[in-house]
Amino acid sequence: MGGFHLGLWGAALVLSERYGFVAGPTGLAAPALAVCGLIGGTAGTLYQKRYCADANLWTATVIQYAAATVPVMLLAARYETMRIVWSLPFLAALTWLVLGLSVGAICLLYLLIRRGAVSKLASYFFLVPPTTALIAWAMFGEHLGLQALVGMTIAAVGVALVHRG
Repeated sequence: MGGFHLGLWGAALVLSERYGFVAGPTGLAAPALAVCGLIGGTAGTLYQKRYCADANLWTATVIQYAAATVPVMLLAARYETMRIVWSLPFLAALTWLVLGLSVGAICLLYLLIRRGAVSKLASYFFLVPPTTALIAWAMFGEHLGLQALVGMTIAAVGVALVHRG
């Protein structure tokens, strides 16, 4: 359990450098939502292994996305224009997001859950914020300070502890 705690705190440190834990336009909302996502992804993975390990991959994927559609559409209707500008780059990005990152990634996750130690798999979620910060630094020149680097190290040590223990 110590590795999971370290992973969570490391991810939180990385996020806090980017968003800060202060009042303002985003306040705690952005990092809190990201941490909730990490906890939710980890809990969902553990639940999947325990109760749904033998579920049909396609059916489970459809159920997951159907359940997520309602709150996402409500939030989109509230905060977005709901106007789409159809273009080739948009369609290419949409195709990649739907087939590659959504259906493909979820099916891969379900296969890995079936075949391996789910706690080890779930620990990788804590590397998402550090990896995203590194990509943003490399591709977009975003600031990568000491706090983020310390957080990355803590998250990596946490994941390593989960895989050792």
